Amino acid sequence: MRWFSAAFDAVCVLAVVILVFWSVDFYGTIDRNTVIQDRPATEDEYSSDEEDKQLPAEGQDSYPEIEYYNEAQVVTNAPVFQGINLEPPADGPEILIYHTHTSEKYANGIGSVVDVGNLLADLLEGYGYRVIHDTTINDAVYNESYDTAYKNVSSILEKYPTIYCVIDVHRDSATENMVATSGGVNYAKLMLVVGTNVRLTNSQWQQNLSFAKALQINCAERVEEIIKPIYLSENRYNQHLLPNSVITEVGGEKNTLSEALNATFILAESIVDSLEGK
Repeated sequence: MRWFSAAFDAVCVLAVVILVFWSVDFYGTIDRNTVIQDRPATEDEYSSDEEDKQLPAEGQDSYPEIEYYNEAQVVTNAPVFQGINLEPPADGPEILIYHTHTSEKYANGIGSVVDVGNLLADLLEGYGYRVIHDTTINDAVYNESYDTAYKNVSSILEKYPTIYCVIDVHRDSATENMVATSGGVNYAKLMLVVGTNVRLTNSQWQQNLSFAKALQINCAERVEEIIKPIYLSENRYNQHLLPNSVITEVGGEKNTLSEALNATFILAESIVDSLEGK
C-alpha cells in the first residue's frame, strides 16, 4: 500500500500546484482600476449630502467682501451673477414681486411690505421692466404662508413663462441696528435670504446665490452698511420654482415706513444693475 500512499500524495501536490497557478491567472484578469461613470442625478434623486456637505463652508468663497450668516453650512463659491441677455427681449412680464408674509407692518403699524412692493414695482417699471406685483394675502393662516404662496406663485409662473426674476419682499423681525445713514438720509437695512437644498430639493439655489451676491455688492456700493450678511437658510422658501429668486427683508419692525421706502430706491437700482450685469 506504500505505493498507493505515495501516488495519493503526488496527486494532492499536483492539485495544489494547479490551484495556485489558476488563482494567479484569474487574479491577473481582474481590473483593479475600474472607473465608475458619473450619472447626473435627477431632481428627485438629488441629495444635499452628496455634494454640499463634502466641503467645509469656510474658506471656499472667492468673494471675501461678501458676508454670510451660513445657517445651512453650505459652500458659497457660486460666481457673482453676470446679468441676463434675452434676445429677443421677453414679450411679457419679467419680474414678479410678492409677499409670503403679506401682513408684515412697520413701526406703529404704519405701512406694510405691500407699500414697499408697490414702490419697488413702480421704480422697476420706470427703468423699463414689466412687473407683476402680487398682493395676495398669503399669511391669513401664518403657519401655512409658504404653502399658500407656493400655490399662488406657481400659478403666476405658469401663466407668465416670461418671468425670470422673483422677489419675495418681507420685513425683518429684528429691532436693533436696523438703520443706515448716508447723506443725511435714514435707510432701513436690507437682508437677502437664500434658501438652499439642505432639507428639500432646490436645484436653483446656487443660481439664486449668484443673483444675491450681485445684489449684495450693488447695494453696498450705494449706501455703506445698508446691506446685512446674506442669510443662507436650510429651508428653500419656494425658491426652487425659478432661478434668480430671493427673499428681501426690507427693514425691521421698528423701522418707519419712510426708512423702508428710502431703502427701496436703493434696492430697485441694485436689482436693475444686477440684471444688467453691472
